[in-house]
Amino acid sequence: MEDSHTSSTFYQISPEDDLFFRRNMSSTREFLCFFQIFDRRRLALMEEVEGGVGWGLKILQLLGEYCGLRWSCVSCADLGDDITDLKAAIVSLRNEILDLKALSTAPVSTISEDTFEDLIQEIQERESRKCSLIMYGVTEVGTGTADNGGDRNVVATVLDKVSVNSNFRVSRLGRLDPTRPRPRPIKIMLDSPELVQHALRNSKKVDSIRHGHVLDLLRLCLILLNLFGMPLEIRRNFAI
Repeated sequence: MEDSHTSSTFYQISPEDDLFFRRNMSSTREFLCFFQIFDRRRLALMEEVEGGVGWGLKILQLLGEYCGLRWSCVSCADLGDDITDLKAAIVSLRNEILDLKALSTAPVSTISEDTFEDLIQEIQERESRKCSLIMYGVTEVGTGTADNGGDRNVVATVLDKVSVNSNFRVSRLGRLDPTRPRPRPIKIMLDSPELVQHALRNSKKVDSIRHGHVLDLLRLCLILLNLFGMPLEIRRNFAI
């Protein structure tokens, strides 16, 4: 009796295989034609496979090719999921490495924290002092309060002469010292930087103004002027 695996006829088929194929064929004639072709391919596969190893897998692949069947392997599916997770982990790790490289090549700031705070303070003072003027040489009367009537009257007169119509605040700079021969400078706060510039321009055209006035210099500017040996008379005029 011939081995069913090596027979070239399609009559030697088990009842289970017969039922399986008939359920997947639309007609008996189609079933017979299919099995003739399938049997020839099966024999060719048996000749290719040594010792019968892998024969079942080859047959399943052949069935899927001819009648649209699909085979599944739980272990293979799990392995595929593991490969997908591993690929995602590799991509995430690569992105983290790129981020670390970007951080390592980024320029490092050499500005100390104290210096940075000084710069911020200087910028804030600059914005504030854009609206202020310093007036010096005004006789100091009274107890030296921050905003006395005598100082306001003098400042109001000067602003009227330079055609500046604005709300203003005045204050003496420094502590009152009766032994000091020179009066303390007056700081005038106006509404906008434009009014300050307007007052400075017009003051040069008014000869009757007896009091000196300058821009409210930044603290950094005053320090630099001192470092470069500013003459004593200029420092006095600027009340430094």
